[in-house]
Amino acid sequence: MNYCYANISILFADDDTSAQQNYFEYLKQLFHKVYMADNGETALESYEKHAPDIVLLDIEMPQLDGLSLARKIRENDRRTRIIIASGHGNEKRLLEAVELGLTRFLPKPFGRRALKDALAKAVSELDTVPHLSLGNGFRWDVPGRKLYSDKEEIKLTGREQALLTLLSSKPGYTFSLYTIEMHLWPDSNLESGITSRLKTLVKRLRQKLPPGCIENIYGEGYRLKTPC
Repeated sequence: MNYCYANISILFADDDTSAQQNYFEYLKQLFHKVYMADNGETALESYEKHAPDIVLLDIEMPQLDGLSLARKIRENDRRTRIIIASGHGNEKRLLEAVELGLTRFLPKPFGRRALKDALAKAVSELDTVPHLSLGNGFRWDVPGRKLYSDKEEIKLTGREQALLTLLSSKPGYTFSLYTIEMHLWPDSNLESGITSRLKTLVKRLRQKLPPGCIENIYGEGYRLKTPC
């Protein structure tokens, strides 16, 4: 399975059984590791055991409510991203939680689009996740310019690195052949044979990536396709 956020874990805590069932399968499509809890105490235990990157908490839970749990997390942890789901009538309590550095207040009931947007924002705030998921367990370490399959590094040549760096700078955007060739061979004056060299380079890089990761847009250029 391809995951949007393959190396990021999430804890979802809600005492509503139907909400758990509804969103668990959806979250499993986005994250490789999803932890569930049906009350605040269990959620705290799960947080302490698994150290998830993101926690999605219902504000009203038995034993320990969402805001109290968020305060406990923030005692020693400013990195974990926290999303609080709240129903109407909790505005005053939420205003009291500004200092907790929450990613977002998610009004209930919320749809999958609102949830996906909140999760994307949380992921963007994680300062220790400098990678791009490419699907099938592959990830691209953006600042390190390294490609991994699970935990194993896939060796790239200098030009393979340069090509993947360019394409990954705007996933889904089609870079023209001219732009790519100028980026890879800036001093070549685009002499004959460059296009053939580019095709060979793309072919080699494709062999090191998940199928369909690099798409050829006929007559335009190439683009990087990611799971999300």
